[in-house]
Amino acid sequence: MLKIFPTLKHLNLPNLITAFSLGAGLSAYLLFSQESYQPALVLYALALLSDRLDGMAARRLQLETEFGRELDSLADVVNFAVLPALMAYSLGFKGLPAGGALYLYALSGLWRLANYNLEGLVKVRGKNCFTGLCTTHAGALVFLALILYLAFFRGGPLSFCYPLFILLALLMNSSFRYDKNGWFTKSLYVLIPAAIITGLLRI
Repeated sequence: MLKIFPTLKHLNLPNLITAFSLGAGLSAYLLFSQESYQPALVLYALALLSDRLDGMAARRLQLETEFGRELDSLADVVNFAVLPALMAYSLGFKGLPAGGALYLYALSGLWRLANYNLEGLVKVRGKNCFTGLCTTHAGALVFLALILYLAFFRGGPLSFCYPLFILLALLMNSSFRYDKNGWFTKSLYVLIPAAIITGLLRI
């Protein structure tokens, strides 16, 4: 089998989790575009969770590889740079100015991930820190905003998307640093489940 499909040599649990994350993200978008919002919310939350679990599994099983890092980065481009923009578009955030904001967000996510692959995390007072907002967190913030919109303001204007996408685009490639496992990251572990429950009850 490896003679025919040599890339199967990279098949392991962490990379399977990354593959699942990509599938969950794409499925979430397809359901979202069909206005099947509740299952879409659950699947996108699984994509976010899987992005955390693949790295944990790789470290725990000592399966960290260059292939795995590249695969994870490519999945992040789709799940957290491209799909949030497409979800907003499917809700009606359209037109030339809106398209510009969405393009800026997607490009910024792509640019940040390329730079992160070169520079990685930085140490600040003994803690692993991101430089600029990581794409996963940016995608999670868009996800939270869209859930709140659907739950409480559905059918209203989407003008909030302009500052949201532009600000996140700027933050992703800015110089500010924050703890990878600090309060902001941990707060998302609470906010995302709470938002999903709210969405499932109200959407």
